[in-house]
Amino acid sequence: MSEQRPRIVPTPDQQVELLGEVAFPDEWADAVVRTSGGSPELEESTRRIAGYTTEDWRQIVDHQR
Repeated sequence: MSEQRPRIVPTPDQQVELLGEVAFPDEWADAVVRTSGGSPELEESTRRIAGYTTEDWRQIVDHQR
């Protein structure tokens, strides 16, 4: 991912640990930036998500199952 795009998914190591070999296409982040880039909501969400731990992501994944 480029430095300009917000990181709104687990890190690659977290992805493998939590989901196995699943890829999150860069196009997904591109679409978010295209539709919401620069919005206060996206900036706040990106700020919060950047601090998520592996345990936070585990709880999110478990909740979705």
